[in-house]
Amino acid sequence: MMVTAAGTPASGADFDLSRQDGWIVVSVGGELNLHTSPGLDDHLAQAGRSPASPPQVAIDLSRLRFCDSSGINALVRAHKRISAADGRLVLLRPAPRIADLLDRMGLTRHLDVRGALPVQAAPA
Repeated sequence: MMVTAAGTPASGADFDLSRQDGWIVVSVGGELNLHTSPGLDDHLAQAGRSPASPPQVAIDLSRLRFCDSSGINALVRAHKRISAADGRLVLLRPAPRIADLLDRMGLTRHLDVRGALPVQAAPA
């Protein structure tokens, strides 16, 4: 089941927050840069206030066209915040250009980058 709440568009970027299969999914479209990365921080803060504990957050990068160092820093901050809460963060479906950027920066060794949401084990 997917429930979507549209985010406030920032100049050059748009964000959506939804729930899917036990995950909070933040979708990012457009450009993630100095001016738009605070919007990602805001949406991730909303995701962090979820009653789910520990938080399971996915950032869908499939519509992201550009990411500068400010955007990369926002992703790293999200990873640190969610990990500190014993949660899990995955980056979903980055476009080839973004996937290459993450790889060249060495972030794929530290961040979980996937083509789809991980399947959750059924409760025992």
